[in-house]
Amino acid sequence: MISLTIDGKKIQVDEGATIIDAAKQLGIEIPSLCYDPVMEPYAACRICSVELVTPMGPKMVTACNTAAQDGMVVQTTSDGALSARRINLQLLMAQAPGAEIIRELAAEMGVEDTPFPISKLDEKCILCGLCVRACETITGTHAITFANRGVERVVTTPFDSQSEVCIACGACAYFCPTGAITMDDIQGREVIHDEMTLGPPKAIHIPFMQAIPCVPVIDTEACIHFQTGNCGTCEKVCQPGAIDYEQNPGYVDIDAGAIIYATGFKAFDPTPLESYGFGKYPEVYTSLQEVVIHVADVGRFHSADCSPRRQGR
Repeated sequence: MISLTIDGKKIQVDEGATIIDAAKQLGIEIPSLCYDPVMEPYAACRICSVELVTPMGPKMVTACNTAAQDGMVVQTTSDGALSARRINLQLLMAQAPGAEIIRELAAEMGVEDTPFPISKLDEKCILCGLCVRACETITGTHAITFANRGVERVVTTPFDSQSEVCIACGACAYFCPTGAITMDDIQGREVIHDEMTLGPPKAIHIPFMQAIPCVPVIDTEACIHFQTGNCGTCEKVCQPGAIDYEQNPGYVDIDAGAIIYATGFKAFDPTPLESYGFGKYPEVYTSLQEVVIHVADVGRFHSADCSPRRQGR
């Protein structure tokens, strides 16, 4: 364990933890746009600047990619740290004046305008690289990348043409902190990726609310890991360690007191459906029958495995 002090508060963290990780454990929020815990820190926006107190004097570092060290003293709201953030926000305001989140962060810091020249009033991209890194490290498709240098630097597809390797997973739009990347269908209608219901299925979902057990499963046909061999984000962030990509489909035996046959609102005679055993087994009932189930009267049936690790179909 490593001991350090942040804003006068002492804390112990595991070796390898960053300053921003330690600050979160103390409830201290350090603003950042290019940081996401599922990817390696990039320190592109530099809004997470903090001040280190050292024998040689104050030192400015970025909290997202600076590892915590034993005995380190950090100040997140010193004059130097706040001044560095304001300057970085002014630079970002010039780079992406159309990004609403930039304007909101600037207002919180008391920054009203930027002294730097503005190129495009509607520009939202801050060149943080989250979309590029998501496409490379999570999906493994390399559909987008950086092009050009200096003030001409942009995020685009190879040769600025429609990518043939893009799998339309939406990872770039999901991780983009400023809304510079959006998903639109071929008719130009806006697509909200988090609310997709009729489009691509979610890789992890609960089959139906009455599922037994009622836990999430992985759809291998929609999962990026099973399609490209990359990603694995769910396994990284799952604290109980319930994700097992190597799990095979199987069946389990479950003891049940009874089976209630209730398929919908319109009642019909289920006798012809031999697979349910209605009329053959005393433990099978319809929704309209009044039943008294005795604990000793236990039936057995087979149920498809619906574990939280992988869909068994």
